[in-house]
Amino acid sequence: MEGGSKVIFQTRVVERDVICIASAAVELKESADSGVRSGVPSAAPSGGISVPGFQASSVFEQLKAGLDAASPAERQAQVKKVKGSFQINITNAEGKKQLWYIDFKTGDGAVGVGPSPKKADSTIEVSDSDFLELANGKLNAQKAFMSGKLKIKGNMMLATKLGDILAGGKSKAKL
Repeated sequence: MEGGSKVIFQTRVVERDVICIASAAVELKESADSGVRSGVPSAAPSGGISVPGFQASSVFEQLKAGLDAASPAERQAQVKKVKGSFQINITNAEGKKQLWYIDFKTGDGAVGVGPSPKKADSTIEVSDSDFLELANGKLNAQKAFMSGKLKIKGNMMLATKLGDILAGGKSKAKL
């Protein structure tokens, strides 16, 4: 390994002043296109839907990777179970807004960045940090909705299926 091609770091929870990740490392690899070193870990998913400045990108990349890895029969079963499409509008800490979509209405299902190619059945607006907490099961969706942290337009009953989608089918709580 060349000198300077590995970054070792730790992260700290500011509110509690405790270290939550210690001795973590990122290996910097050369990009095949430009020959420039990249700070992207070699194990990062390559779904093409990551947006810099949005932590929610990781959730959508995992969803897309899971969908891509599923057999056609599993994808069809998911589409048949959900029968709907979602537009998710996420605002980051800097006030920038980014759109993603999850389409389990027709075909083999799709997850992507940008506006939904077809009219979404349910539109969800949430902050980047709250979306991560929802996806990790740390934030109760009903409480988030009642407190105004989560806004839903369109088919509200369909939005309850999103919790199961985010949990990969293992959700106990409904969104």
